[in-house]
Amino acid sequence: MPDPAQLAQQLSAMDAPPAERAAMQLVVRLGMALHRYGAHALRIERAMSACARRFGLVGQFFALPTSIHVAFGPLGSQTVFLVRTEPGSQDLGRLAALDALLVRVAAASSSLTEAEHELETILAERRALGLVRELASYALAAASAGVFLGGGGREVIAASGLGLATGAIARTLGQRSDTHVLTEAIAGFVAAFVAAGLGASIDGLAVGKVTLAGIVYLLPGFMLTTAVTEIATRHLASGTARFAGACAVFLALAFGAALGWRIGAACFGSPLIGVEIEPLPAWAVVAALIAAPSAYSVLLRVRTRDVSLVFAACTVAFAGSRLGGAMLGPELGAFCGSLLVSAFANGIARTLNRPASLVIVPGLFLLVPGSLGFTSLEVLIQQQDVIAGVQNAFRVILVATALASGVMMANVLLPSRRVL
Repeated sequence: MPDPAQLAQQLSAMDAPPAERAAMQLVVRLGMALHRYGAHALRIERAMSACARRFGLVGQFFALPTSIHVAFGPLGSQTVFLVRTEPGSQDLGRLAALDALLVRVAAASSSLTEAEHELETILAERRALGLVRELASYALAAASAGVFLGGGGREVIAASGLGLATGAIARTLGQRSDTHVLTEAIAGFVAAFVAAGLGASIDGLAVGKVTLAGIVYLLPGFMLTTAVTEIATRHLASGTARFAGACAVFLALAFGAALGWRIGAACFGSPLIGVEIEPLPAWAVVAALIAAPSAYSVLLRVRTRDVSLVFAACTVAFAGSRLGGAMLGPELGAFCGSLLVSAFANGIARTLNRPASLVIVPGLFLLVPGSLGFTSLEVLIQQQDVIAGVQNAFRVILVATALASGVMMANVLLPSRRVL
């Protein structure tokens, strides 16, 4: 986030009334807050435009994953701002608070001073996750992924342990600007190395499934889906940049995992590959559908009043994808799940006045093609099978396109009528 004092100092040099300068500062800070807490480019631009119109400003806004460009005033006499930032992480609690602020500003029920004060309150709120809750949520997310990936009881238990380790790595490295870029590579290495050791000591353990489930929350499947959505809506600059960022994360995870498997095999011996996995009972899927939204509610920082929406979103997404997959195949099944959860999210936005992202984001987490992307790179690096790897990579793009199409179709059939 830009320093408010520095931003105010830059605005003070403008030949504009104080109230106009204060409104400009609010618009810029609002855009940066949305960027920081995970809103994608199109929604950031729409929110800034709506806020600017409310206070009578003429503005042009252009958001990218690493910056926001702002120009106030008519063409030929514009005041331009460029704010450099890092890609934001999802914080649905703060996004919901910002959405409520935007609604009040657009309805002229909040003055400029009140909006400034409320924005400052939202940004100053301390919402750090407790260590135990965060690590437990990583473990639950990994365990539920182990069920959804078709693992057995041993795979689910091992995946939960690896999820715990992944969460510790993400929390330790992600808090420092000089080490957060290594989070994915190190997490992939540790997960694969430990899985290789477990596979060598536990006969029949599906090492690939355990590794994948252990790092599932770090997979950039949602980022990839957002990138395809931005490209499809002609926001080419942001979509292309986000797509490249997702590919970079995939490569870091795959490289770390490949290194971990090779060193693990050298230290512990090669695990047994391609064994039969004893299927879990039917109630395990129900338990996973409870564990997954519980984990997402914590990791996405959802406020208590909205946790029920996360559970509903995951249930709708899972049911839609499974039903669509059984009838139409896995790719169109993803489209059906995305369409249903997005339509449900827009219906919630229209009836309960809650932002649609509260439902769409956790719902799509169950559908995103991150596991396919990691598998394609695993096949390329670990098994040296170029044809199979390329086929899996093509499926990743196909599934991501199906998910993006479902979101856009729902927005046409049942618009949410809200910014977020």
